[in-house]
Amino acid sequence: MQVSGSQWQKRLSYAVGLFNGNGVNNGANDGEDFLYVARLTGIPGQGKMGGREFKWSAGAGAYSSKDGGVTLGGLGFDSDATGTKDNILIGKRTGLGVDTQVHLGSFDLWVEYLGGTFEPAGETPTDELTAAGSYAQLSYFVRPGKIQAVVKYETFDPNTDQDNDDTATILVGANYYLKGDDLKLQLDYQRSDAPGLSDGENKVLARLQVIF
Repeated sequence: MQVSGSQWQKRLSYAVGLFNGNGVNNGANDGEDFLYVARLTGIPGQGKMGGREFKWSAGAGAYSSKDGGVTLGGLGFDSDATGTKDNILIGKRTGLGVDTQVHLGSFDLWVEYLGGTFEPAGETPTDELTAAGSYAQLSYFVRPGKIQAVVKYETFDPNTDQDNDDTATILVGANYYLKGDDLKLQLDYQRSDAPGLSDGENKVLARLQVIF
């Protein structure tokens, strides 16, 4: 169930909901509690700046859930206290996210931060952990409506109480819009520095997007 709406000519929007189960199209719940979610978005500025189209939007959201057994890949929980990390959380999850987007002419800047705290039920307080991730992306239309250059930097820390376990990734690429977002070609170079990768990981990614 969700309630949503907007005010002040859609300059401020809100959504509050409670949901059953985990995952997409899942009608079964893993416990007796619901997942509670809330989000607030706003447009602090919109119009013209220096003769160019300008829009600044921002948002914040939060959630809380008590889970009877939800899979959280890579965070290393032990659901049955056997000492084997099966990545299944039985306990409480809370999370917070904030984001902002700035559009000015051919430039777009997107910034987002997400953080979550995971508290296994029946375990010692030292088993609680907080994970966090963030990214900043800057894009510029070299040729309006056709060729867009993109630079993106993102980080992920699976446990903010531990040192040297975070992953950082930088991406440099270009998008070629053949027919808007309906037909788009993307070419990116990506480098990731993560635990266990002494020389980092380098990738070249190509993607053709077709929407019909």
